Amino acid sequence: MAGVKLKISYTEKSNWVSTISTKGTQYWYKFTGGNTSNNGDQVFEVGKGECVFRVRFNGSNKNDFRFLEFYCFGDGCDQLAGYPVEDNTAFIVIDECTRHIDDTIWGVYVYLAHDPSDVFLCHPRISNQFGPLDD
Repeated sequence: MAGVKLKISYTEKSNWVSTISTKGTQYWYKFTGGNTSNNGDQVFEVGKGECVFRVRFNGSNKNDFRFLEFYCFGDGCDQLAGYPVEDNTAFIVIDECTRHIDDTIWGVYVYLAHDPSDVFLCHPRISNQFGPLDD
């Protein structure tokens, strides 16, 4: 499975997503990798077995952030789970791929390494499609 990288910026970047932390701080983030358009999105084939992929921080400030917990919103959340690993510097996402889901929003809560109370959400999309999928 294609891994996913997450870059976070303290300043506005063109074509990056803006998010606000629990302390009101604005950050911008961008996912890369995945198995679709290099935007962090993942598409898996229903019935092909469990899919597991890793999310890692990327960029010059990657040591400033840590993963906290998994977030999911949508019809497929009963198939999706995730948890931080490697002292919260990486995140494992598990998709059971047992039935169709279309663009369920999953994400990771991230916090500043030096201030665990400053938390924000970053999310790409995930889909489970009836196959076969194009490779």
